[in-house]
Amino acid sequence: MQTYLKPLLVCSFMLCYSYFAQAQFKTLPIINLFFKNQFDREGLHHGRWFFDTEATGQGEKMTTKGRYRHGLMVGKWRTYDTAGNLRKEEKGRIKDSKNYIESVEYYPSGQVAVRGTSILDRTGTKPRFYRQGDWHYYNRDATLDKTVFYTEGWPTKTTFAKGQVVTSEPQPMNVKVYKPGEGPQRPGRGRPGFRVVKGENNQAIMIEYHENGDSTVKVLPQNVKVLE
Repeated sequence: MQTYLKPLLVCSFMLCYSYFAQAQFKTLPIINLFFKNQFDREGLHHGRWFFDTEATGQGEKMTTKGRYRHGLMVGKWRTYDTAGNLRKEEKGRIKDSKNYIESVEYYPSGQVAVRGTSILDRTGTKPRFYRQGDWHYYNRDATLDKTVFYTEGWPTKTTFAKGQVVTSEPQPMNVKVYKPGEGPQRPGRGRPGFRVVKGENNQAIMIEYHENGDSTVKVLPQNVKVLE
């Protein structure tokens, strides 16, 4: 009887410790392998995370799996729809305290829809998430629709497949930020992007939709021009 008592006491102690210590216990490198959806001591996402998101206005659900390192995405991330189709692949890396995320989004058929790189910057007083560099958008038949060059989230140059080019100067960061559910409905099938609408006095306004569900509203400058 005593032979089995010691292991039982050890297991009981470990269970009690994990219950009371919680975050401190579960963020240890080895222990964290057995848990998911945890936070570190500062309240940042850490370790393996599995979560569901609503990807479209029609209520389509997506399942995303990946790993955080103290609030930053690292390694390979994958997102699947309810049918089990791979809809997004992401690869996160950390450089100069910034999180670089290479993304490839897919149509349900498996054809590439969007490809590009985003940056999550937590070095300032507030975290910033924005697209950077060239983003390529494809049609369902695999042809290129357009290429957009982003400068810290601002589409400074859009080149369409038919040759049309749209340029815009980056604007100051004092923009209104909408949280999920507060801003306008996202266009298309919920993929990140932007659209331009007319405001008061025929003022052009751009609404940019981010991967995390947020959107920003920016007033376009008068010097925005469209080149044929």
